[in-house]
Amino acid sequence: MNKKSTAQRVSIPFFLISLFVLLSLTCSLSGSSDSSSEATVQAMAMQGTALALQATQEAVNLQATSLALQASGQSAGSGTGPSEPLVTVPPTLPAEATPTPFIQPGQGMDLDALRQGAKILLFEDMSGHPSKVARYIKPALENAGYVFTDVGSAQGWLKDQLVQNKDWDLLIIASEASGRVSGEYFDLIREFLDAGAGVIMEMWDIDAIGQGKIKPILDSCGVELEKDWGHPGRRDLWYLIPDHPILNEPNEMGKLRPAPFWADDTGDLMKIKYYSNKAVGDAALVIGVDEKFKDSRAVLTTCLGGRLVLQTFCTHDYHREDMEKLWQNYVFYALTNHFVQTLR
Repeated sequence: MNKKSTAQRVSIPFFLISLFVLLSLTCSLSGSSDSSSEATVQAMAMQGTALALQATQEAVNLQATSLALQASGQSAGSGTGPSEPLVTVPPTLPAEATPTPFIQPGQGMDLDALRQGAKILLFEDMSGHPSKVARYIKPALENAGYVFTDVGSAQGWLKDQLVQNKDWDLLIIASEASGRVSGEYFDLIREFLDAGAGVIMEMWDIDAIGQGKIKPILDSCGVELEKDWGHPGRRDLWYLIPDHPILNEPNEMGKLRPAPFWADDTGDLMKIKYYSNKAVGDAALVIGVDEKFKDSRAVLTTCLGGRLVLQTFCTHDYHREDMEKLWQNYVFYALTNHFVQTLR
């Protein structure tokens, strides 16, 4: 049997007694011998009954409020204990008011303001390289006017930010120097992707980790490893989709000029994943090592509605000016797609 509150136990009998008195009054009035005014008397009685019921209910509510205050150790007007402010209920919206329509891409959305105010997390492990080589991504963000949280090469700080803060608009995971971002980090990154965030990853060692916890991300994207791109002779890259936004906004990209920095493993080549002769995801292969192949031998992929950008070559193997412009385009592209998809 459910246990009722004190206010419920008092209000029910009080309300029944009041209702009995009012019904007696109504019956007396309706029994008048003046048949010509019977309808009028009954109408007046019903109106009086309604008003009385309203007054009775207000009394019941007042009684319940008083009892509730006493139960909490307070009394009205006692002056003891903190007084609670009155809560003002906002008026009901007029009937003609309509909900705000969904935001359509490019309509009613200040994308420039949204991008500049985005919450961005940067992990760039070149900051911890023993040679103290210059970082490329941090100055690219600074020169574009973005505000961001920089954890440098500290994987512990990266994990803390991924676990403790769930409102990042964009994650930048540039694992160029060590290639040690793996395992549980991809579980956390996938949570952000599932929630609609943008993610940019630089991963040159997919061949070593492609069957681990990064695999669900690759499967959702619709790409898989084709082969390792280790020790190439020339490092020329080709634009497989020259008119792709990531190559044109906000910077129009010229040719990426090789400036080899790494002497060993350079990266990985990716290909579209097919099932029953159909592409699994929405991956677009944007940059590759051979212009004749449009669905394989790629080193830059976009997918998941443009929210995921996957670079599988090393940033420092190309001229700094070129790569800073390309990274600015990555950020612009991923953030745009994040906001268009999550705010519409």
